[in-house]
Amino acid sequence: MINFFIPATSSITINNLTGEEGVRRILCYSSASSTSYLLYNGNIIGAFNSNNNLNIDFESYYGFPRLSDLAIEVPANISIAVIVDVVPYSDTTDNYIETRSAS
Repeated sequence: MINFFIPATSSITINNLTGEEGVRRILCYSSASSTSYLLYNGNIIGAFNSNNNLNIDFESYYGFPRLSDLAIEVPANISIAVIVDVVPYSDTTDNYIETRSAS
């Protein structure tokens, strides 16, 4: 397990998570009711705040998403805690989540 703590700053920030391990599960916690976002390769895949924590389990036969492909977008004056269950030495994939347009 890896714990990332993102302290509050005076402006909106995007904080890249570091590591090459595969991600099996991610939990995101916020200190305020303003919404923060979990990003995968720059695309929003989840939103959370102090009233609605984020808990995502990743499952795949073809590998897990790489930790460094995830980031957290944080509004001003909010602290964030992220707990990541990683799978060391597992297969990772660059296209775990495919973005498509909806019609």
